[in-house]
Amino acid sequence: MPHKDDNTFNILFFGDVSGDAGCRALRFMLDKLKRTYNADMVIVNGENSDKGYGISSESLSMLKQCPIDVITLGNHAFEKDGADRDIENDPMILRPENFIDVPGRGYSVYEINGVKVGCGNIHLRSGINGVVDCPFKTADRIVKNLSKITPIIFIDAHGEDGCEKEALFMYLKGRISALCGTHTHVQTADEKIASGTAYITDVGMCGASLSVIGGDINSSIRKAKECMPVHIEAVQGKAVVMGVCVSVDIQSGKSTNIERIYMHETE
Repeated sequence: MPHKDDNTFNILFFGDVSGDAGCRALRFMLDKLKRTYNADMVIVNGENSDKGYGISSESLSMLKQCPIDVITLGNHAFEKDGADRDIENDPMILRPENFIDVPGRGYSVYEINGVKVGCGNIHLRSGINGVVDCPFKTADRIVKNLSKITPIIFIDAHGEDGCEKEALFMYLKGRISALCGTHTHVQTADEKIASGTAYITDVGMCGASLSVIGGDINSSIRKAKECMPVHIEAVQGKAVVMGVCVSVDIQSGKSTNIERIYMHETE
């Protein structure tokens, strides 16, 4: 378990919440996980929380029943009707900062127990449809603005390509507390710390364990086998919760530990 003292701030970060199964699992497991990891703050990527695509007022309401402080998003951010209003008006929601001319904010500062934490959301380019501003220039802007307020800076890098994520990590190491990847729903085992910056290529997902990355099995097989443009919705069932716990030195903003979390709903 991560170390905890007066100068340590522990952040739990959970990967893409996939449908009702992921929302339900967090609702019933998050309190225990916060105690287990001595967590001060919880960040969750909620961009697949409504049936696997986007965030809605309904899925946002489910997530708000959990002790979550920040919700990050990704390529499906604006997919649901009305999402633009929630993203614009709810300060706990961050959409990727490098989206062009859309509502909402891509970074902000949150104060938890007297500690200010800067959080940012960046959309990467490789392997995902959509036109976004340069992730590297966007990261520079986020770091420049947040570092004026706090040394603790956490960034969700939402993207398909591990090479691009790791390149961004190497570009930012020593300047932020953590860069954690989302989007693929598959947890990687490459967590590390360099120059005080914690990194993992993908934290995984929160969704049905017996699924294809949270989605319906038969539809996923058909899409892969027949190359059909099949719509795949998130499925119900016992869930798995994937994420990380990052421990940060409050004074310096340097990470001292990163630990993967992979827990089934029955545990």
